[in-house]
Amino acid sequence: MNTAPTFQDRAGSRSPAIVVGLLALALLLLALSAAAGPVIGFLRALHSGVDYHSDSTHHLFLGGHQSIICARNTGIYVGALLTWFWAWGSGKGRACRFPPFRVAAVLALLVGVMAADGLNSLVADMGYQPAYSPHNLLRLATGLGAGTAVAAYLLPVVSSVLWCSAPEEPILPSIRALLALLGLQAALWVIVALRVALFALPLALLTTLASLVLFGAINLLVIVVLRGWDNTFDTVRQIMQPGGAAVALALVEMAALALVIPRVMQGM
Repeated sequence: MNTAPTFQDRAGSRSPAIVVGLLALALLLLALSAAAGPVIGFLRALHSGVDYHSDSTHHLFLGGHQSIICARNTGIYVGALLTWFWAWGSGKGRACRFPPFRVAAVLALLVGVMAADGLNSLVADMGYQPAYSPHNLLRLATGLGAGTAVAAYLLPVVSSVLWCSAPEEPILPSIRALLALLGLQAALWVIVALRVALFALPLALLTTLASLVLFGAINLLVIVVLRGWDNTFDTVRQIMQPGGAAVALALVEMAALALVIPRVMQGM
């Protein structure tokens, strides 16, 4: 008489697959770690036009690898991208309303804190006595908060232009939702603060994805408005073609700036 496999049987049958999966993940991490240097170097060169710094004092370092853009901009870009992920993950990827007043007030405060920290850092860079000693982890933290604010307002604009029907709700409807999102970003901040070497390449790739999403979104808005396609999209698949063109254009723009801006700045 046939009997259904017990829990132990099922668990036992999965054990080899779990072991193989863990070994494959470990090998992948090692391979990525070995290739991190050239890849990060290339991505830093690609971003040199949108984030030019003549020295590395404002950059993060993980496992001896310098971040592809400065600490503050890393926070802004990645913070915006994580907010975008949060919106789609919570079912509010098409939300077209700006945050409610209380959330907007906190977001404004986060932007103000970043501006104040940036001013303090500028004072130090100019050789004057700052109110406090600038620190890259503080630049990263304030950038993450400001990036959240950027995405909280940019995503509703994109949604209101693209979709033929967009829900009349904000992507961050409450302080609780905002705190949960900031908690997710705090986890990333901790990883960077601990200088986890294996996170060097993932951070570079995440930053690059953020750059392409942000610049691509702006390009997409321009393409859609110029072609008269506003409020005509109903599915994500319909957006793939103009979205791909917008991202490709973002790559061309970044590459062009990388060729021009460093030479101009070095000649000044």
